[in-house]
Amino acid sequence: MFFQVNSFPGSIDRETSCSVHSRAGFVPAPFGRGHISRTIRVTANRPSAFSAGIAANGLVSISGGIVDSYSSCLGAYSTNNSLGTNGSIATRYQSSSAIKVTGGKVYGRASTGPGGTVTTSGSGSIGDADWNATHTGIEAGWTDDTVNVAFPTNAPPTGYESFPLIPPATIVGVSNITYLGTGNYQAASFTSSSKTKPMIVNGDAVVYLSGNLTVSGDGYIQINPGSSLTLYVGGSNPTISGGGVVNGTLQPKNFTYYGLNTSTKLTVSGGGTFIGTVNAPQAAPFTISGSGGMFGAAIVGTYVNSGGASFHYDECLGTPSGFYTVTSWREL
Repeated sequence: MFFQVNSFPGSIDRETSCSVHSRAGFVPAPFGRGHISRTIRVTANRPSAFSAGIAANGLVSISGGIVDSYSSCLGAYSTNNSLGTNGSIATRYQSSSAIKVTGGKVYGRASTGPGGTVTTSGSGSIGDADWNATHTGIEAGWTDDTVNVAFPTNAPPTGYESFPLIPPATIVGVSNITYLGTGNYQAASFTSSSKTKPMIVNGDAVVYLSGNLTVSGDGYIQINPGSSLTLYVGGSNPTISGGGVVNGTLQPKNFTYYGLNTSTKLTVSGGGTFIGTVNAPQAAPFTISGSGGMFGAAIVGTYVNSGGASFHYDECLGTPSGFYTVTSWREL
């Protein structure tokens, strides 16, 4: 049977990136008596990868610091580019106290799965800027239980089998430096535990580690201005501490961390500032502590904040993608 689809003009809501189109389908009627038609109206939108600052499959626990938003499109986090109220938290978790704020301030919404609840205690607060300046607890209307999403697991980068091994470190004096230029690389693991043995990225590098990433002591990874690093990690216990990842571009989009389905934990600590995105739905927990905090966005299994570490969501990461996803349809 032949099925023909005709398209009628649609419309796009520029604010929500929502597209509405009508489609009519035709099939021949029996005995050559014309055609039978049906018209369906389809609504679609262009989702972004990071529509919330912190998105999780399970418990979100915040015990200090602040969660707010800023826009890297306008520059670095600063007095005039901070404390935005889009620093939202969302979890699929459907239990009591699915989101717990026992200290610190959340400048944004807190959303759980159906039936889940949000709780605060101590100095914890959730709401807009005025509320956080003068109150503790939850501002009316700033929580809901409408989260209904799924976070797909991550796979290694396509063609990683042919990626060359990370180039041997270059010895300069007493240093042992791993330089990465534009290209694809792989290794079983990577460790930087000393400032004499860092990874320096000069270009657009994609790295696949089948095992763990370990940055500790005064070791570090440095992404130079004009460069980017996309990192896939399969190890079960990656750790970023010490000097951390120094993102010299100051743009979270230029450091992307993917945790694979075997990567069931991620710890970010120390005084180093984390500027980037984390997409690790199986990391339970993703623990962030220390004075550096995080600038960007995260999708994780569970989220634990301790030690006063703050989280600053980059609103530029919420820009819709170029692809539409059908959200509803009905017969006209």
